[in-house]
Amino acid sequence: MTAIRQRARGEEQKAERRRQILDAAEVRFETRTFAEVSLADIAADVGVTKAALYRYFASKESLFIGLFDRAFAHLHEAATTVDAASKADALATIVLSSRLYCRLSAIMNTVLEANLDEETARAFKKSVVANLEQLAGLLVERGVLDARNAVSDLLRVQEALVGCWHMSHRSPIVASLVREPEFQLLATDFEISLRAHIAALFGPRP
Repeated sequence: MTAIRQRARGEEQKAERRRQILDAAEVRFETRTFAEVSLADIAADVGVTKAALYRYFASKESLFIGLFDRAFAHLHEAATTVDAASKADALATIVLSSRLYCRLSAIMNTVLEANLDEETARAFKKSVVANLEQLAGLLVERGVLDARNAVSDLLRVQEALVGCWHMSHRSPIVASLVREPEFQLLATDFEISLRAHIAALFGPRP
């Protein structure tokens, strides 16, 4: 357990403490489900009390909403440097550049938003719209998307992502079963499946 840190005082210290909390949450979420990640563990990782953590994030949901903004920042960065042969390949490469974005998108509607009050939900949706519009703008500038359909195209990618994630991330028992010859046709690789779906959505028509 990390030693308890002194309370952050100035704005710069508070911003750094917030970043530390998000860092700790991201590390834990990499190998655990949303339900398995606890605010007490995150606070201990950072070296603050749980009460101190609540000064930055009012709930676990609000903390993970902060992670969603970070995940979108990963996509924005990837969009500025993507070099792909086709629209479909570019979109798949950008989305797959952030495992955090993929994992959060998969639980957004069914888990992350389940217990939000109206005010928090409204603020979150405004943030999602702003992030999508920013990403769409970057991809229009790069010539990947057409301005008329850019945001709707990104939403279609997210829909494909959610379906592919759940089809490829199964319970341990079922994951073991689909490796058996009898059930191998049911096995799904997330990246391969997502690239195929995005290619079907945006690739050249026969």
